[in-house]
Amino acid sequence: MIRPPINARSTRMLALIWTMLLIFAGHSPAGAATQEAAVVDGRNRRLDGERQRPPKPATTQVIETCKGKDCPPPMARGGACANVGHSLLTPTIVHLDKTSYQIGETISYTVRLENSGHVSYSIPLKTSIREIEPENSHADYSYREGGLVFELRTQDAMYFTSGGLQLWGSREKPGSMIDLQPGEWVELRGETRIRDWRRVLDSSGNVREEAVPPGTRIEVALCATFISGGAKYFFNASTQEESRVCHASGTSVTGTVKLTIVKLPVSNQN
Repeated sequence: MIRPPINARSTRMLALIWTMLLIFAGHSPAGAATQEAAVVDGRNRRLDGERQRPPKPATTQVIETCKGKDCPPPMARGGACANVGHSLLTPTIVHLDKTSYQIGETISYTVRLENSGHVSYSIPLKTSIREIEPENSHADYSYREGGLVFELRTQDAMYFTSGGLQLWGSREKPGSMIDLQPGEWVELRGETRIRDWRRVLDSSGNVREEAVPPGTRIEVALCATFISGGAKYFFNASTQEESRVCHASGTSVTGTVKLTIVKLPVSNQN
């Protein structure tokens, strides 16, 4: 048997090693293809969304867990932690049931929420807070919140919608949260209704709120933003008090698509 020279064999071995390294690199987190990790359908969310054991009024307190110049400031605004931190999540509106809506109609949407960062990120998955409450009424528990919010915008006005998709999750409830790896996404499906109300910036720089004038037909940008909770909540079952620990949140980059909204003239509204 004729063997190739040692240098030739070494060259072949090095080529094989490089090929193997490239194959494994293609399966590493940095080079992995994006993939779907979960689907949340908010259109079928439970209507009995109120908590079975709500905390006592005015008992929720903010606890600072990090201090010093290198820590994001834990803040409370209107009962929620401020959105401090950096963007890790990228929402993309991948489907709408149509591209033109009348005021009062419901937009049915699908949003892909992707982890565009370099580390895993925890996302709540349940559409009702009742789904994360423990069956044992004497058990303490903790949870996180997240939410998909929508705005309809033009250069000088914002048109209101009836809300977005609010999510809850708890480590004590398996399946209610997911650790989204870099490149993975969650598909969020839901509905939001276009309200007959808008906020307008006039030529003097003043802001006013008003009903949408009849006969309006305008192209707007539908903006979807996912705000992951900048807080972790702890519920004490024996005292029915709740504590909120603030930390850096993961407010997302905003995903946008164009659509048309219409309010018919008075003579055409039946």
